[in-house]
Amino acid sequence: MPLIVVTSFKGGAGKTMLAANLAVGLRSVGWDVTAVDANPQDTLKLHFGFDAVDGRGVAGSGVDVVPFADDTSGQVSELIEAAARRMVIVDAPSLPSASARTFARAADVLVVATPTDAGSYAALSLADAQTFLADDGVVSKAIVVANQFDQVARLQRSVLALLHETFGDKLAATIERDPIVDEALASRRTVLLHDQTSKAARSLVALAIHVDRLCSPNGELN
Repeated sequence: MPLIVVTSFKGGAGKTMLAANLAVGLRSVGWDVTAVDANPQDTLKLHFGFDAVDGRGVAGSGVDVVPFADDTSGQVSELIEAAARRMVIVDAPSLPSASARTFARAADVLVVATPTDAGSYAALSLADAQTFLADDGVVSKAIVVANQFDQVARLQRSVLALLHETFGDKLAATIERDPIVDEALASRRTVLLHDQTSKAARSLVALAIHVDRLCSPNGELN
């Protein structure tokens, strides 16, 4: 079974939210899913209803949740072995950290979260990002998710257009800014379980379906 790694090129990209909802979405279509937190902030478990002191456990959604451990970045071989039995989704640190690059190289699918706000655009050269992914040998398995998109903001529409131009069909999904995302986290639930009718939920379902197709027998990975 595949190893899915969710990362970004900067903090605040919403990759933990994406990892949690991908796990729930893929569990709902039949995958046995383990979600692993590789970030020292250790917040992935909050999306599944666990509190700050909870250890590993199975969430109500059926996802097996593994909180952060200090040696997580050194457990790539263990995760690959686990992926032989279950789909493993890793909430990885941001690129270009060494641990993120290790996870990225091991991944079957690399999901790169990229916000469309002005600050993110100023901090990220899209051409440099594409070159980095190519130089690191992971561009063929990478997909890009435009996250926290505000369609009312003209600059964000321009950034989204640049993402389309730079990554083409690698741009797999656009997740619109939606207050439901914060509301779900405050309730310690994933968006997909909190409000399936929300704009964000519909886009997250589409992303999960896309990843499912990549990982299925007729998908590109096989």
